[in-house]
Amino acid sequence: MSQRDVYRALRFWNDLRAVGRAASSGSSAPIGRRIGRRAYGRLTGRLARRLFG
Repeated sequence: MSQRDVYRALRFWNDLRAVGRAASSGSSAPIGRRIGRRAYGRLTGRLARRLFG
C-alpha cells in the first residue's frame, strides 16, 4: 500500500466520520467544515508548490 493510498483511505474515513457526526447532531455543519478544510488544504498546497516548488 502506497502513501497515496493511505491518504485516500484516511480522507474517505474522515469524510464518513463527518457525515456520521452530521447525522447524529442533525446539523450539516460538520460536512461544511470538512469541505472548507479540504478547499483550504488544496489552496495552501498549490500556493506552497508555487512558492517553494
